[in-house]
Amino acid sequence: MKNLTFLFIFLWSYSWSQNLVPNPSFEEYNHLPNSMLDSGHEFQKMTKFWSAANLASTDLISPRFKTKKFKAIPAHSGNLMAGIVIHGDFWSEYVRIKLREKLVPNTTYYVEFWVAYNKDYHKSKIAPKQNSNFGAYFGKKYFQKDTKVIHVKPQVSPKSNTQFTPNKWIKISGSFTAETEDNYLYIGQFIDDSNPTKLMAGYFYVDDVLVERFIDVSKVYNPKNTTPDGLNNIYFETDKYDLLPQSFLVLNDMVKYLAKNPSINVEIIGHTDSVGEGYHNQELSDNRAKSVRNYLINNGIDKNRLTSKGMGSSKPIATNETEAGRQENRRVEFLASSELVSKRDIRQVDQNEIDINYAFSKSVKKPENFLNIGRYDILMKCNPSENIDKEAVRTLKSYSPANAKQFILKKAATKNIVCINDGRVSPQTRIFTKNMLQEFYDLGFHHLAVGDLLPSATKINSRGYPATTDGKYIKEPAFGEMIREALKIGFTIFPYAPTTSEIKKAKNILKKDKSLSKDKNALSISANHWCRAMNIIRQINRNNGIKVLVYTSVNGINELPINNRKYLAYWLRKLGKGTDPLTIDQVTMLESCKSQSPFVNAANVNLPTVFTKNGISFNDSQLEHKPSDIQVFHPKTMYEKNRPNWVNMDGKKRKKVINLDKYGFTYPCLLLAYKKDEDFEAAVPIDAIEVTDKRKAHLLLYPGEYRLVMKDRKNRKTLEFTIN
Repeated sequence: MKNLTFLFIFLWSYSWSQNLVPNPSFEEYNHLPNSMLDSGHEFQKMTKFWSAANLASTDLISPRFKTKKFKAIPAHSGNLMAGIVIHGDFWSEYVRIKLREKLVPNTTYYVEFWVAYNKDYHKSKIAPKQNSNFGAYFGKKYFQKDTKVIHVKPQVSPKSNTQFTPNKWIKISGSFTAETEDNYLYIGQFIDDSNPTKLMAGYFYVDDVLVERFIDVSKVYNPKNTTPDGLNNIYFETDKYDLLPQSFLVLNDMVKYLAKNPSINVEIIGHTDSVGEGYHNQELSDNRAKSVRNYLINNGIDKNRLTSKGMGSSKPIATNETEAGRQENRRVEFLASSELVSKRDIRQVDQNEIDINYAFSKSVKKPENFLNIGRYDILMKCNPSENIDKEAVRTLKSYSPANAKQFILKKAATKNIVCINDGRVSPQTRIFTKNMLQEFYDLGFHHLAVGDLLPSATKINSRGYPATTDGKYIKEPAFGEMIREALKIGFTIFPYAPTTSEIKKAKNILKKDKSLSKDKNALSISANHWCRAMNIIRQINRNNGIKVLVYTSVNGINELPINNRKYLAYWLRKLGKGTDPLTIDQVTMLESCKSQSPFVNAANVNLPTVFTKNGISFNDSQLEHKPSDIQVFHPKTMYEKNRPNWVNMDGKKRKKVINLDKYGFTYPCLLLAYKKDEDFEAAVPIDAIEVTDKRKAHLLLYPGEYRLVMKDRKNRKTLEFTIN
């Protein structure tokens, strides 16, 4: 027990190693009182390091503390806290402590402490307002031989005269620059004679006091303007239609714009100046427009969305009498829905990816986008049912639980295609899949087909990380984490989502099936999945029969038609010449607000589990034959510091605590963590959370170097740090 106690004290001390305040949470003590104390001297005898600043009777409060005047609330952290009474000028209690070292003049310090107002002690039913003279004062050792308020000006005090909320902890924080070598800290109600305020009255709890040297290494950040001055920055060799490298900047912006807006079709129009023969200028402008079209197609844009034509010199926008004017007339224009695409259109997509994809929760319109900023609490606020279905319990008792990861990998060893589905609003499905990638790679699965990747996401392998323009759901950090892990291991990742023209061709083929021709919805879904299967099969054939791990939609793992709709796994079996994919459903047995299976509560698992009988996975299906091979049961989500436990499923992530008050942010505030070597204006963040109040933000990250983007509604800063 002594060793355990020592370890606790060591870890506790280490966590406060930068704090100049010893015993910051009042957890170290000599004696614990049972009731309110009678003098400041008594408080000093009870607690370690802390003392009082006058004869008024500061209290040390523990779970054994009792008084008829009020019932104490729980400490902000740990078990102990201080209590001070303020009765205007004639009775003011304080806590005082000697710092670990003297303040250094001209050095900036960050200070914070937590305070709660006791609503039962004072007769007034109205909670007092905070004031600029209630706070933290730094000075020399001082003791006042009465109980009156101390006349000094605190260096750190509340930023506004807001009302205290009874029995609710609030944080008072701020920074100041030391002027002298003071080494004592006082907390309580003071009077600044040059700026007097109305004094408070009541009983206040104090806990978790922090004083530390603070060097703000964050940098103010504004999205850089990556958009060219216009869309005329497309260059060709003189009298030729070969694109020069200088053109790629604006053309790559155009690729991103079109990928972001898949419903937009564009007409590309080439223009020349009036120098030369008319027929030659017409041909030259036509070929230049075709060169631009070919560039966009080669970078993943569906050719059916693009048309091109040349106008020769017939549409000048400037005089042809000067070289400057002729230069303006030698141009390529983009028309979308008969409207000229401008640099502002592109900027809306390219420059503000962070703002578009990672918006504050109050601005989020689609529920799944709450996942992008870690607001799982909003998405799951329904509290799924805890009812236990006795029949489900009896059914599962006839099966044996097995580790899902081990069971899946054993079954996958003899397969060439494995399909596992994704829960759109359940990121734990992505984390579970990520944690199997290395073992799949070792089994020979070196290609990962991702259904949510857009066809235009052709550079993901050379880039080495996922970008926000790669796909709708890729923007969610857990999805990005899975993609990064695959690239790190060595997977070749490829999209298999179909283009509009591919789906159109598939519909014409499948119309021959009379049952599909009568059901437009079934035809559309079946054609979409037919195309997906064909794209995967083509990739396999091109690469000499490779093994492929397929990450698909919820229904993509269904090997049997459902309501006449035929999904990916069905078509892989039918079109793949004897292919029998291993299909894994990890979505059905998840906690859900809408339609939770009774088997979820009956299973009550604490890690991803498969229930088996004679080597065959249990499957909750009313169909005669199972629509998939394996059904995974995921444990229910538990939270620590507002973070779901599955975020750190492998237990290898480290906690990075960010105190946003140090950097002057208001709330809500978004924190987006990126790998330092990635383009953070394009990449999917490694972790993202929205902080709504003054609680510290807890990021969960693997060891490495990171860049953090912090932003509230007015400000944004970047901060670089390393996780060891």
